[in-house]
Amino acid sequence: MNGIDLANWLNLRGTPFEALPLFITSLAIGLLMGVERERKHHTLAGIRTFPLTALFGTIAAMLGDSYASVLPLSVGLLATTAFGFLPLSSHEGDNVEPRTTTVVALLVVFGLGALVWHGHSGLAVACGIITTSLLSLKPELTGLSQKLDRRDLLSILQFAALSFIVLPLLPDRTFGPYQAINPHEVWLMVTLIVGVGLSGYLAVKILGERVGGPVLGILGGLVSSTATSLVYAREAHENPQSERLATSVILLANLVLFARLTLLCAALQPSALGSVAMATLLNTGVRTDRHAVSATPRATTARTSQSCNCPTRRN
Repeated sequence: MNGIDLANWLNLRGTPFEALPLFITSLAIGLLMGVERERKHHTLAGIRTFPLTALFGTIAAMLGDSYASVLPLSVGLLATTAFGFLPLSSHEGDNVEPRTTTVVALLVVFGLGALVWHGHSGLAVACGIITTSLLSLKPELTGLSQKLDRRDLLSILQFAALSFIVLPLLPDRTFGPYQAINPHEVWLMVTLIVGVGLSGYLAVKILGERVGGPVLGILGGLVSSTATSLVYAREAHENPQSERLATSVILLANLVLFARLTLLCAALQPSALGSVAMATLLNTGVRTDRHAVSATPRATTARTSQSCNCPTRRN
């Protein structure tokens, strides 16, 4: 693991305790996961079993290296799996925590202990944090899955197929007249537009329109303001009720674009920062004024027709 070498820092090199920092790392990973499991009622393993299992994994890996055999790791893995087949105690009722998740977590912490011994302490710590987060965020993850229906899952699968199956298969070279068509770049734009639309839909559905709109505008500006504007312009055309949401998303995306360009200029060419900042302010003001001017006639017409109750004259 990159960072502080505890063995050197504690002057353990050449002593029988040279491997002690590895066991301390395994113990810390097991304690982290064990604290989370201990909070459950009638759980199979808790704050003591998880650290011991992590140490068991490190010891099994050490013995496997010493004897050049995978037998210690195999026996340790089978012994950890056997926890799931222990009989229930008499005082455990129907409220007992399901064993499947705890047994799988024990197998994970055993593997992380072995990973620490093989010199991947940083990776093991990161995986331990991610695993503990998954165990702890069960209510939030369950609520998220309940908010998504079958159509949402199909949309996510379609986007995954477009991004991770079709896109890598397309050739990344130019074809056609003047070598103007690159299938990979064209499909990348398609994937980007679909991804912006899908993320926007999921954000609004999960977070709500009041929170989802600003988030969409900021993320859309960071990814692609053009794709964001195209997606939500079509959405406003097809669904007039979403016009307010689409307008705020498009405006925020373009504002973030100008802010991003200004920051890039400050990092790459500081001497041109004043000119770029002035152009950014002017473009921002023009876009805002256009939106206000386009919205004013509709509001004025609505107020006039509502106050005078007379038919509007058409030329």
